Amino acid sequence: MSNSMWSNTTKGLYNAVLIQTISGAAAALFSVIMVFQIMANPLSALSGLRTWDILIMIAGIGSLAGYILFFININKFQEIVKPEDQQAVKNIKIAMILTVVNAFLGILSTLAPVLAVVFGFITIIIGIIALVLNLMGYSALKKSPTFPEIARIGAGKIFTATILGIVCGFFAGFFLYLVPIIALIAYLAVIYSWVMQLQGWALIARSEQN
Repeated sequence: MSNSMWSNTTKGLYNAVLIQTISGAAAALFSVIMVFQIMANPLSALSGLRTWDILIMIAGIGSLAGYILFFININKFQEIVKPEDQQAVKNIKIAMILTVVNAFLGILSTLAPVLAVVFGFITIIIGIIALVLNLMGYSALKKSPTFPEIARIGAGKIFTATILGIVCGFFAGFFLYLVPIIALIAYLAVIYSWVMQLQGWALIARSEQN
């Protein structure tokens, strides 16, 4: 398989993660601002669909677009890598499919808050499965002798970033309404984990297939 195809596909994956990072950072910022607004004026929570709700939904659509772009390119990537690495990439691809489902359910929850509790339970289960598959995939790639050396370093960075993002994401969600300032710090750490993922895919994009 030509290096040009490897380069084009991995750059497509990088661009997809970039879109996810920008959209996710915007959604996190809008969420924290909305919470501060509700704390300042609790009655605003009863005012129906608010400006911040709309902005969060738009950011969610942006993330969904990034997820779809990632899926398109990870599907190609699975065909490019060596046979020994295809299962690892397949795990990452399945995780992305589940993430797309979660993003879609999140948008529906914004449009129909009455379904938020049901969708919330479903998304937690899907999210855990996606997390496990992601970690399995990147863990295998960072140790794979058939994956390019620089790409292995990139996969290791993404693996670490995934764990950091999950831990900080938990704290961000837990403290969102209890101590918003802690949630904001945790959100910033989540954004940093996304930047680490970008750095990881940049390394993979710069590598050459063996």
